[in-house]
Amino acid sequence: LITTRPLGYVADKEDYEELVYKENEPVSPGNLFTYILDESEEKTNIIENVAKSLSLVPFKVMPKKRVNKETIKQIEDCIFPPVTQWLRAFMDAEFVVCDSFHGAVFSIIFNKPFLIIGNKGRGMARFNSLLEIFDLKNRMVNDIADIHSIVNTLIDWDNVNQIRHKMKVYSLEYLTRNLNQ
Repeated sequence: LITTRPLGYVADKEDYEELVYKENEPVSPGNLFTYILDESEEKTNIIENVAKSLSLVPFKVMPKKRVNKETIKQIEDCIFPPVTQWLRAFMDAEFVVCDSFHGAVFSIIFNKPFLIIGNKGRGMARFNSLLEIFDLKNRMVNDIADIHSIVNTLIDWDNVNQIRHKMKVYSLEYLTRNLNQ
């Protein structure tokens, strides 16, 4: 497991898969994982368009209800599912639609084609930075008309994984150099 790895070890897809299998997490109910933190009609339309375009079945891994004045009385319905269920969603997805930085990160880790709906309320700079590092700026939807070109553009996962490996090495060297001063 991840907790038994040496200091400085950076988790990979296989480590997350190991956690999912250890928990016997069941297969997801669809193949279009939608990880939307701030739901809206526009985002629902985007998801519906992607599902139709790719002939996929959307599913999500979220609490049954959002916490508010009414739902607080049934707090058990507001609890997030286990993280292994969320990880399983990436494993089972053929495509991911998200408005979440972490949704984009784990799409990259799992090498899943994805589309990001920019989420200004959660910090566009980190979305832009992530996409720029991996040469994936074309994965951000700015207009519903962009969907067709995004879903039909293949991602060069060899290039993405090479960049990811270089960034891991650089990060570990940086930490080692600065922690040993």
